[in-house]
Amino acid sequence: MDTADLLSLKIKEQSQMLLILERELSTTRDALKHKERQLDDYKVESAKALAKAIHDGREASAKCLSESSIENSRIKGVVRELELALFKERLRSKQLEENQRRLVTQCSTTRQEDVGLVVRDLNELRKSISKSLIERLKT
Repeated sequence: MDTADLLSLKIKEQSQMLLILERELSTTRDALKHKERQLDDYKVESAKALAKAIHDGREASAKCLSESSIENSRIKGVVRELELALFKERLRSKQLEENQRRLVTQCSTTRQEDVGLVVRDLNELRKSISKSLIERLKT
């Protein structure tokens, strides 16, 4: 095997590695899209549950206002629980959004690093080929 064959083999190897990285990136993007859809579904479900909880809380409040002060105290507790549930849902939504942003950043950073490595390897290969050709031309 001469240098050209070795270089050709190295180029094929780098090309295959690039294809593998592209497939992995595609898989990661698909997984991210799936997670985004799950997050969107979760947001819709959370909004429905929250709307129902608020509606139920309002109905309970209206009913309790007409009852005794003991019932009014109980309603205040229910409202506090609903507000706490609302706060928790908002916090969970913010955490999910932050996780989504982190995943997007992580995926794009990983892709940039992978592309950077491939470009660096190809540049090194090009330099090596150039050196080999120059040395062959000198001899």
